[in-house]
Amino acid sequence: MNKNNLLHCLFLLSLIIPSSILSMVTKQSTLLQLSTIFTPMPTEEGMSLWRKGQDLIYGEEINILADLENKTFNLNNEDYYNQLNSALAKLANINLAFDKNDTDKNLNIDRNNNQIMKILHLCIENYPLLLKINDIPACKVHASLARENNKKQRFLRETIESKDKEFIKQQNILLAALQKTIVEQVTTIDNNFRTHEKEKENIIEEECAKIRNLKTGLMNIHSLNTTFKLPVNEKNDINKDGYCSDNDNKKPDNEKNTYNNEFLLKKINAAYKMQQTKLKIEQLLQMLQAIVNSTQEIEPLVYTIVG
Repeated sequence: MNKNNLLHCLFLLSLIIPSSILSMVTKQSTLLQLSTIFTPMPTEEGMSLWRKGQDLIYGEEINILADLENKTFNLNNEDYYNQLNSALAKLANINLAFDKNDTDKNLNIDRNNNQIMKILHLCIENYPLLLKINDIPACKVHASLARENNKKQRFLRETIESKDKEFIKQQNILLAALQKTIVEQVTTIDNNFRTHEKEKENIIEEECAKIRNLKTGLMNIHSLNTTFKLPVNEKNDINKDGYCSDNDNKKPDNEKNTYNNEFLLKKINAAYKMQQTKLKIEQLLQMLQAIVNSTQEIEPLVYTIVG
């Protein structure tokens, strides 16, 4: 950097630094002005007879609210300031006089607080930095709003707790009913399966006994005539080739061993199907029992209390 460039930079710095400092001071001054209330010095006092009559009829809080809303608040009249502070103090005092647990007065308290908040809002909105509430009414307004705020928060918390507790109670009833229903339904399915198996066993035993009895007769006829030939029936699988298996068992008492239940079920192609059906039902019952065990492990809901 040559000497001319260095001098040029120093010259620019001498211009930038003071302007930056001035900008910072200006911003701080602006913020200070925004946070400072400049209340005009009133030069008048007293209200007209018409206004006093209106105050008696409607109440000074209604009239002062109308003044703020309509921008007819007289900044040069001291009585307007007094009435503003008086109205706020009056509304706050009424609220503070109510028992904080007296639910019958909630509507009145809400109405008064709404008026207070509307007055405060209009003071800031329509008369920015021109109106200041005196310390005593300001403290009373703060106490009124703070107490109501705490009450509303407590009411919200208690309402949510009450609703949640009732919900949990109902959910636990439904859960218990679900657990009971699942147990009952699975038990019914299991009992139905066992009943079916027992009935089927009885049918198999009864019908197989009848079949064995017929087989005894067939073996007996072959024992009494060992040389007769069965007519061949090409149109029917029975005696298609003139062969009869009963001719292989010459002893009439052999049907108990040869034609036992297992043999007969295989012969009619029912054994495999029965086995598969039983296996599928047993697998289903295992899965259902797992569901029962899982649902029974579910604990009832409990409301969590914090703090």
